[in-house]
Amino acid sequence: MPSLLKFMIVVGCVVGCGAPSDFDQHLGLSLSARFYGGGSDVIAGEYIVMLDDRVVANGTGLRTEHRLAADVAGDLARSHGGAVRRVFGHALRGFVVRMSESDARDLAADPRVTGVYQNATLSAPLNDCSVGVSIDSRPLPSSAPQALDCSDPDPQNLSATCNDNWGLDRIDQRDQPRDGEYSWPRNGQGVHIYLIESGVYAQHREFQGRVGAGYNVTDGSTDTSDCGNWSHGSHVAGIAAGSTYGVAKGATLHAIKVWDCVQGMTVDNYVAAIDWIYANHAAASGPAVVNMSLNNSTDAFTSPTGPLGTAVSNLANQRNILVVNAAGNHAEDACGWTIGAPEVLIAGGIDEHDAIWARVPGDPNYDAWCASGGDCGSDFGPCVDIWAPAAHIVSSWYGATPDPGNTCRLSGTSMAAPHVVGAAALYLQEHPDATTEQVKQALIDQGTKDLLSGLGVGSPNVLLSIMETAPTAAAIELVPAGPVDFGTIQLGVGSAETSFTASNTGTGDLLISALTFTGVAASDFEITSDACTGVTVGVGQTCAIAVTFSPTALGERNAELVINSNAVNTPELTVALHGSGRNPHLTVTLAGTGQGLVKYEDSPLSCPSNCQRDIPPDTQLLLTAEATAGSHFSAWSVAACGDTPSCPVTVTTDLTVVASFDLDSSTPADTITIKGGCAHQTTTDSVWPSLLALLILLARIKKGRIKKGRRHELSENR
Repeated sequence: MPSLLKFMIVVGCVVGCGAPSDFDQHLGLSLSARFYGGGSDVIAGEYIVMLDDRVVANGTGLRTEHRLAADVAGDLARSHGGAVRRVFGHALRGFVVRMSESDARDLAADPRVTGVYQNATLSAPLNDCSVGVSIDSRPLPSSAPQALDCSDPDPQNLSATCNDNWGLDRIDQRDQPRDGEYSWPRNGQGVHIYLIESGVYAQHREFQGRVGAGYNVTDGSTDTSDCGNWSHGSHVAGIAAGSTYGVAKGATLHAIKVWDCVQGMTVDNYVAAIDWIYANHAAASGPAVVNMSLNNSTDAFTSPTGPLGTAVSNLANQRNILVVNAAGNHAEDACGWTIGAPEVLIAGGIDEHDAIWARVPGDPNYDAWCASGGDCGSDFGPCVDIWAPAAHIVSSWYGATPDPGNTCRLSGTSMAAPHVVGAAALYLQEHPDATTEQVKQALIDQGTKDLLSGLGVGSPNVLLSIMETAPTAAAIELVPAGPVDFGTIQLGVGSAETSFTASNTGTGDLLISALTFTGVAASDFEITSDACTGVTVGVGQTCAIAVTFSPTALGERNAELVINSNAVNTPELTVALHGSGRNPHLTVTLAGTGQGLVKYEDSPLSCPSNCQRDIPPDTQLLLTAEATAGSHFSAWSVAACGDTPSCPVTVTTDLTVVASFDLDSSTPADTITIKGGCAHQTTTDSVWPSLLALLILLARIKKGRIKKGRRHELSENR
């Protein structure tokens, strides 16, 4: 018996004869969880079947594993009434089968199967060069820097001229404006770029013999020529590695054709493309990177453990080849349209103004592609890793009338992904042994941070850059950090200044662009000193800001100080500010030897126990002094009022008024009266004379010189 047949019998018994429940328990899967059907653009009666790796893991090489997968696929298809259409045996162990849904669900229960996913079509991007084909006959650039003829690529600027890829000018510098040149540190020579596309026009002047072996997954041939009017692949290739329009001008291109130029592309075509790269890329020939510029929303495409996600993960982890996937053009969350494998690098698209790319009214393709086709702008969100130029990109084209100089201007995240692929090729030329994770992280780390706008919720703010030195980044620290309480302040009167110190704790110069206040009480706070705005604050340096609080209403007053800067940690730093407003205080103090009270508007102040009132600002009051019996009012502390009992005042701020009362002159200062043998001091302003008089009185009583009363007299006479 041939050894291969013996092996197949053993495998069939080990994984086919055992109870399915035992195998399921090992996999951690329920039978129902293995079937994934439905969704948009699915192909009725066609499924991608994933096999457990152990079914074919004992082969002696890649080719043997593919044959084993084919044998298992044939056996499963016959057992479940299906017909095998395609077999995968490298990046993915599985096959494509045609059968009914009920048979596919039964197939999912087989212990050799880990998942059954309904196949789906991918719509071709709406890129037909409707803006017109141009022919470029200029000499090819020979060295860096490359002068770029592109004043403004925006088609809504009628005076714009752009014959080059402005994206090159954006990724070789950190800030706007673009300088009109592209300077590249290397050209990507020795690196292989695989384009899973419509094909490549290999005779285009942009590629100059740098198109290597490829594969046509639609018919199994090596014919990878592009598709006439829809030469999407040639355009993408030009951005990645074209001599004029490309990032990596020396890299080798390989076209993996997934579209037959007639029928729609399918998810299994993409799996087959990854499978071919896995089996055919020779690591000894140099490092490689893959470009994928199309999307789909079905589980077969997006699931990290689905057929495409698994194939891409295996390509990255087992063959060390990074895949870059365009984010999609639906102006939606990219997580629903991209390959879910964590090893993939997802590229979103920006326009020439550092904002997220979006089709707007006035764009030549808005009505046909966005208003009716849903091709409206870059997808966004946490699944995007990096952003790259995508709007109005000029690159190579095939066209209905092929010419080696044909060019076209297109927009979409299909244009963003090849910018990233080209940058990866430059990095791999310098770091050929880098892992896929290292390449991915390096591109993110060297990206330009926090300059883009309108990116959508959850999106990272990282712009692709070929500048391998990590960008310097300012960081701001504010003391006090807040919240800051200004206390209770009377209306119309500012508080003492509160000073803030801004420190640059980063690695690049800090530039504070604006200081503003927000919140319901924003107008109550004022910048009274600013040594920060518009000033370059070097690393480790500080600047100062002073703020005052002048409440315009009673009660709590809250606002925020907003500091806008180029700080990478907090480009918009907010500090909570708090204070309270109160009315001015009117305080009345009584003075003098007499007694009395003060009223305002007939309301007694009852001083000294309660002689303070809150008065609204600018209130006019009439104060009236009333002396008690034996006293008289003598004077106000308000000069204008003098000694008249009525005194008009205007309360604009805290005000203290003194009212003086003195004793009447007819009231003796010290009077001693004797009542019933008891001495009473009615009033005294001098203690010692009164005490002396009391002592004299007591002495006389003792000597009998003062009679004690009538009863005493009568007893004496007896």
